Amino acid sequence: MIYFMAHMGYFMAHYITSSHKDRSVLQAYRLACARMSTDELLKTLIVLNYTYPYHQSIGFYMDLVGGYEAQEVQKLGKFKPIEHDFYLDYKMTKPMYSEKWRVYYPRDLV
Repeated sequence: MIYFMAHMGYFMAHYITSSHKDRSVLQAYRLACARMSTDELLKTLIVLNYTYPYHQSIGFYMDLVGGYEAQEVQKLGKFKPIEHDFYLDYKMTKPMYSEKWRVYYPRDLV
């Protein structure tokens, strides 16, 4: 289970290089909504000890998709301090910005 959650978290948070893939990530979050365990995902992030703030992009996508319980999304926001802005994609023109998650994302994602 941890192996699956690690790869799911990696895919969902890091496989972002074009708008098409952004939409694929959104679809993955929609499909995972009923099956995903936020607690297991956070345990996996702790074990893997990533420097990259995956919890920010995961929380952003969970918020964007909707369907996730508010307390589950809040766990991501409290997991580690949200200290840095970052981009979900490369070479975006006029990206949108989520103040809550400090994430720049493609305008056509929403």
